[in-house]
Amino acid sequence: MALEFLGNWHQTQEQRGQQGTDPLSVLRQLALRKDYLVDQLGRARSCRPVNILSITAVDSNAFDRI
Repeated sequence: MALEFLGNWHQTQEQRGQQGTDPLSVLRQLALRKDYLVDQLGRARSCRPVNILSITAVDSNAFDRI
């Protein structure tokens, strides 16, 4: 799964005309994003419920789910 993710990361960078990032730097960036997200969620006064079944893919009515 990590290799698939890193491959997608590099493909996206290539499509944007960006220089590729080494895998360790990608994982460090992701760790920082995760820490930021956890911090923000910890400070939030309220959060909307998350449907785990719709996190990884968008379907035709994704924007109707609020």
